[in-house]
Amino acid sequence: MLTQATGQVEVEVIPTDENTLAQFKINARLIFTRGADGKATSLTLEQGGRRTVAKRIGD
Repeated sequence: MLTQATGQVEVEVIPTDENTLAQFKINARLIFTRGADGKATSLTLEQGGRRTVAKRIGD
C-alpha cells in the first residue's frame, strides 16, 4: 500500500498489526482507532516525535 502526506514523497507502508501501518525509512506509523462497532473513528499519524489525529467525518 502506498501513502503520501502533504509535502512528502509517496512511500510504501507495511501492516504491523490489524490497526497499524508503518514506514520504517521515514520512521512513521499510521494507527487506526476503532469504535465498539469495529469501524475506524480516527487515524493517528506518528512521525518525528509528533502525533497528528484525524477524526472520521463520515461513513
